[in-house]
Amino acid sequence: MHAPSTVYTRSVLVLRPFVRAAAARGVDTGEVLTELGLPADALDRDEARLETSLAGRVVERLAERCPGVALGLAAAEDARLGELGLFDYVTASAGTVREACTFASQFFKLLDQASSLVLEERGREVAMVLYPCDAKVHASRTVPADAVT
Repeated sequence: MHAPSTVYTRSVLVLRPFVRAAAARGVDTGEVLTELGLPADALDRDEARLETSLAGRVVERLAERCPGVALGLAAAEDARLGELGLFDYVTASAGTVREACTFASQFFKLLDQASSLVLEERGREVAMVLYPCDAKVHASRTVPADAVT
């Protein structure tokens, strides 16, 4: 008998900035969703989640429709404080940058069950590192450790 496989999900809240950025560039985002077997309004409910692999395909398909555009950067520029719900609330209400980073690490699973966001101190530098599916993928810009109090 096989052990049941774990299905990880990602909050639709994470996908919305990508959808808005693509739509602002003329992409029919409803069409992209329906091509992937989702209803055009699949991202409308705040509590909705997609399997992580499907969420990744949504972003990939949107990016394909926006050639020459760094869609991730465009989505980040379009992201709105508060849009990520409780995650935004706890990080924005932190008293220090270190506390905000710690909260982000603790609450990240609300957004993405397949990844971990970790605050790593490397001597005099600090970085937020994303570890999806047990593989180190991306380290954000590091900052001096004394800047994170």
